[in-house]
Amino acid sequence: MLKYFESSVNTLPEIEFVKTALSFLLVIIMATTECVAQELRGGDCASSHLEFVSSRDCNAFEHGDWVLVFEDEFNGDELDTEKWFTCEDGWNRFHGECNAELQCYLDDNIKVNNGILSLIAKRENPGFHRPDCDGILPYSSGWIQTKTKFKYGLIEARCRVPKGKGFWPAFWLFGHNREIDIFEIYGNETDKVHADMHNWYGIHTHCPQESRVENIYDDFHVYRIEWDEFKISYSVDGHIIREQYKYTNTSGQSIPNCHTYARFRYLYALNIFPDSPQSIIFNLAISSSDEHPKPDDATPFPSSFDIDYVRVFKKNNENMNLVVSSYNPDNVNYITGGSICFFHNSGINIQNGAYLKCIATHEIIICPDFHAEYGSEFSATIEHLPTRGDDNDNMQYVMAMPRLSQDDTENEERLKLFPNPTTGPFTLILKEEESTIEDVIIEDGCGRIVIEKTNIGETNYTTSLHKSGLYYARVRTGNGTVHLKKILVK
Repeated sequence: MLKYFESSVNTLPEIEFVKTALSFLLVIIMATTECVAQELRGGDCASSHLEFVSSRDCNAFEHGDWVLVFEDEFNGDELDTEKWFTCEDGWNRFHGECNAELQCYLDDNIKVNNGILSLIAKRENPGFHRPDCDGILPYSSGWIQTKTKFKYGLIEARCRVPKGKGFWPAFWLFGHNREIDIFEIYGNETDKVHADMHNWYGIHTHCPQESRVENIYDDFHVYRIEWDEFKISYSVDGHIIREQYKYTNTSGQSIPNCHTYARFRYLYALNIFPDSPQSIIFNLAISSSDEHPKPDDATPFPSSFDIDYVRVFKKNNENMNLVVSSYNPDNVNYITGGSICFFHNSGINIQNGAYLKCIATHEIIICPDFHAEYGSEFSATIEHLPTRGDDNDNMQYVMAMPRLSQDDTENEERLKLFPNPTTGPFTLILKEEESTIEDVIIEDGCGRIVIEKTNIGETNYTTSLHKSGLYYARVRTGNGTVHLKKILVK
């Protein structure tokens, strides 16, 4: 069996309780086969905190292929506020240090149209009073931030950024005073992408790196990170622009796997390396500094930072049997595996405002003492393992779909659902003789009922879903048969 830690596993000879991330930072004195990590000193990435890691906890714990756990295609005509905060309900809309940023973030500057979300920068007259700085902000712009936090995985978005002095679009992650900048782009520079990570504990430290990407302003590009406990790999359109490892040996060489180098007694760990759950943020700031000057008369207003989609994938440990015996919402958001079992008498409680999503390929077992409070979010889904293929440098991903049961496979031809995928409307067509469609219940991916219709008494039933995503339909016919159907709304 395995222990579970933030969608991650280590092989154990017996069932152990799940440990939180904090336990990984304890000082553990082992035999000479262990590896002990210290901070990397010197340079912008230095900090004063010593971090010790036992080789027992240095096994790579994410395995298998990628499974989609979050996405937004920005269909419809407004922002999905079940997924996103804006600055008016999340961060302060006067974000940034005084005199470093010149915008006020407004919800009116967030637009969704034709499958594109736009954060629009505008010149304002007379501007907005910023009370904490006793100044006037002459511009407005937009900001969105996920309500869900993610730790490790593949995070990508397809974006187009504006060009012009003062523009400062960013696609970044933030949580627990750690930050990952997937990109920051300054409109006064030529084809330059800034990738960074920050530690905001105590004295601010960070590790910036710049890369040139041709035609960065001309069209949409896919920006991505692959992030695990050892490395963050940054890429644009499938081309890697930066790889940042957490560990190095005594000679300064990067270590991709601490366990592999257990023969070294001491390793150096980049203490700034982010290892906490993070929210995804998109924002378009207006800068004002010596290096990145404020807008001038040639800066085009209004201009927009456009996002086509954002997706988050995590590893699906299809062959791993996971036993979950504790829950900490700061460390655990998703559990993926072949079989997931909530340990008996663990007293696991998903508290109001917390969330937990389980994705398994075989089974999920929930014991009677498991409890999810009102206002929390818990979902459990059985899914096929997704496929992953490489097309030159561009990786293609197929969204995981729940498995049909044997009964569903046998009954598949008796009840048709058309079209599927759909943009919203669809029809259920019963081909079974001497029977009718009686009841239809449709649930979203979190198990919430979105459509419930009873006593239909027809062979055809047409309805519509208004938000993109994956849905599940339970259809009961007049002869008592229950059909299960998947519905994918684009």
